[in-house]
Formats: sequence, C-alpha cells, structure tokens
Amino acid sequence: MTLKIRAIQTKSIPEIIIQELKKLVDKGELAPGDKLPNERELSKMLNVSRPSLREALMALNLLGILENKRGKGTFLKDSSLRWPTEPFFASSLKAENFLHMLEARQILEVEIAGFASERSSREDIIDLEKILENMRSNLDDPKKYIEYELQFHKAVTKAAKNSTIDSIMEKIYQQLQDARSYVQEYYSKNKLNIEPSKASQYKFYPWTPSSPASLEQDLLGHELIFKYIKENDSELAKKAMSDHMQVKYHFINTQEVNNNSLKRSSV
Repeated sequence: MTLKIRAIQTKSIPEIIIQELKKLVDKGELAPGDKLPNERELSKMLNVSRPSLREALMALNLLGILENKRGKGTFLKDSSLRWPTEPFFASSLKAENFLHMLEARQILEVEIAGFASERSSREDIIDLEKILENMRSNLDDPKKYIEYELQFHKAVTKAAKNSTIDSIMEKIYQQLQDARSYVQEYYSKNKLNIEPSKASQYKFYPWTPSSPASLEQDLLGHELIFKYIKENDSELAKKAMSDHMQVKYHFINTQEVNNNSLKRSSV
C-alpha cells in the first residue's frame, strides 16, 4: 500500500509568531486599537527570543497591521489588512530563496513573453508603453523604477491571456513585492535589528541597482522584450525575456557566491 503523505514544511519562528498573533485577532481577543504587551512580556508569553519577536513585529508594522507609538507601545492598527502571504515572505529574504524564486520566474516568464507576443491586444501594448515611459522617467529614483519594473512584468503576464498563469504569477509577484517592501524599509530604518550572525543571509541588493547606469541597462532589456511583443515575434520575445532573467540570476548568484566567500574567510 502506498501512503500519500505530504512533507511537513518547516516554519521560521517569526512566521509562527505572526500566525499566533493572527489567531488572537481571528478569535476577537485582539482588536484594532488594542495595545500589545511589551516586548519582554510578549516574548515570555510566546516563549520566543526577543530578536525573533522583533522581526515578526517589524514585518507587521511595515505592512500597516501594527503601529508603534513612541512612549506608548505597539498597537493593532487594522486587522482587516492583508497579513503576510504563504510561504512567509520573510523567508524569501535569504539569497538562496531569491534564486529559487528567480528560477521559477525564468521557467514561467519566458513562455509568458511568447504568449504575450501572440495574444496581446492594442490596449496591452499601450499599457506596456506607458509603464516603460514611467520606468524611463524614474531612472534617478531606484525605488520608483523598481515599482514600475514589476508593473511591466505583471502587464506582460496580463497580455498572455491565461487565467491559470495569472493566478500562479500573482502569488509569485505578491511574495516578491512583500519581500521588497520589507527589506527596503527594514534596511533603511532598522539595520541594527538584524543579528550580526544572520546579517549575511539578508540582502538589499536584489532590487536596488547601485547606479543609474545599471538601471539604464535594465531598462534596455525591458524595451527589447516590449519590442518583440509588439512585433508579434514569439521566439525573439522569449529570448529577450530569457536574457533579461539570466542577467538577474547571474547578479544575485554572484552576490551569494561573494557573500559565502566572505563568510568562509571570516571563520
């Protein structure tokens, strides 16, 4: 007899903390406006370390679910907002998980570009042109540029006219967007909250090119994808998307290799 048993997925401590807090909200034991116990008390109640608790609370704070009021404490701001998606987006901050996410995007988005070149409507082309113009206008603002860059990929997926692919990619894009927002805010405001031993696992680099020149190079890749979608050239659209994803994969993979080298040399 063959048993169909699902493998048990391990969860990070911050993920478990968030799930426990969500249960309190669902049961009505924690309502908007309620104050959470202080960090020391809450860590004892949950039997977790304060750094892990801090990471979970920071994630909820950045999503607008919790609010820190100086001198008063942490409060539940709005329980109706979207809580972190599964798998817990904080796990995606590790470079190796970014590689996995990017590998999935490589497999899917290359074919998506091909479909888009065959099925895109005039409205799809107009939308892509507008997004490219917004990317071009924000080469001096990496944060805004990256927001429009994600919109571009979503628009290409929309142009592929496949509802199943839409659903799959929406989950991937949401996870990517959650992680981007988390890291950008976390690093700009709370760098010191990451334990030194874990700092090498979390990187700001995957989404913030360091110079306008690198953004311009990235824009050229997107313009090429658009060109072949507009020209209804499926093979070249797929090649342009593949080349674009390979650049991203190589960049993140190189950063991870360099990071591992630094960790070994520091031992």
